[in-house]
Amino acid sequence: MPLDADSLQAISSILSVIIAVVALYTAIRSEQRANKQFQENIRLQQEVIELSHKPLLQITFHHSLNSQGVAIHNVGNGTAVITKTRFDIDERSHFTLQNVLRFPDEGVDIYEKGFYFSDSRPSYLEAGKILEIVSVSRAMYENLRKGIEDGVYDLSDTPISDDFVLDDNYIESVLETIAKQLERVKIQIDYEDILGNKQTSSVIDASSRQNR
Repeated sequence: MPLDADSLQAISSILSVIIAVVALYTAIRSEQRANKQFQENIRLQQEVIELSHKPLLQITFHHSLNSQGVAIHNVGNGTAVITKTRFDIDERSHFTLQNVLRFPDEGVDIYEKGFYFSDSRPSYLEAGKILEIVSVSRAMYENLRKGIEDGVYDLSDTPISDDFVLDDNYIESVLETIAKQLERVKIQIDYEDILGNKQTSSVIDASSRQNR
């Protein structure tokens, strides 16, 4: 039986409503997908930015018969903002390594006459840069000895014994003493990237490494 005009209009109205609902649903879904993609793009962009600014600090040791040293190397992509340093040797603890190292005859005073102890807690350490925390070498002491002989350095105000001699035996004792202490040092470096994101702390326990 053919439909009358009223039935056709009702069916047409229903179809229009259905089409409108489907269109609205499709538009909402499309907007949700677009918004989700937008959020994902933002997240990826943030990750790219963070990775491009991400520092990575490594603590390196240098051991040889003629030199001993410790350095911080930024092998990451961005500048490291160092917020905390801690060095432990035996029962001694400080934020600078020189304050936990012990030299023969308290020879840190002699060392500081000719050499500069780096502050091991700089505000920034750029990507690819190396910070020497401490470096003790035979050549450094030989240069210091020559400086004393030439009058460049004066040990008169240094708290050492009157019979002190900066000879080869003393230099060897310094290198040996520092080497033994660096085998027991514990180091922790806390740092962030320049965006303020905290990074995984660089931690090393030299005594544990020696026992492996």
